[in-house]
Amino acid sequence: MNYVFLGKINKPHGLRGEAFFVMQNPEDSQLSQGKKVFLKNAESSEYREFHVESLNQQNNRPLLKLLEINSRTELEALIPVEIYMNREDFEECDDGEFYLVDLIGFQFVDSETLKEVGALDHYYSNGIQDIAVLSTGVEIPMTENFIKNIDREKRKVEIIVPELI
Repeated sequence: MNYVFLGKINKPHGLRGEAFFVMQNPEDSQLSQGKKVFLKNAESSEYREFHVESLNQQNNRPLLKLLEINSRTELEALIPVEIYMNREDFEECDDGEFYLVDLIGFQFVDSETLKEVGALDHYYSNGIQDIAVLSTGVEIPMTENFIKNIDREKRKVEIIVPELI
C-alpha cells in the first residue's frame, strides 16, 4: 500500500471524539465523508484503518470526526497521531493536473541549462502555495512562475531557477 501523509491530530475537541486536523495541503485534501484513512502514531509503525464520518470547518479550521471513534477518551488514547490515505484511493485528476505526491523522486532541472537542481524529496504548503523541497535542500514554489514543464515519462520537471540559487 502506498500511504500518503495528509496531516496530523494533536488534541481532541469536544466530547464526541472530534479533533481539529492540521492538514499537509489544505487546498487539495482528499478527505470527505466515508473515505478510508489510516492513523499512525509516532510510537508504532502500524497503520490502523478508520473511516471519515464528517469533515467540517469551525473557525476556519478543519474539524474531523472518524466513524470508529465515539469519545474524547478514545481519541486521546491515540494522539498525537498522523493521518494517511492510500494513494490508490485518491480521486482522478483532471487533464493537465497532478498530485504532488506523484512527483516525488522526479528530477528538477534548470529549463535553460538542463542542469539538475535536485530530485523532489517532499513538499509542504506555506498557506499560500505548495513548496517542493528538493534532495539538495533547494525549495521551489510549485507555481506557474517557476514550473515550466512536467515530463512524466522522463520523470523530469523543468523549472525557472530563481537567481538566488
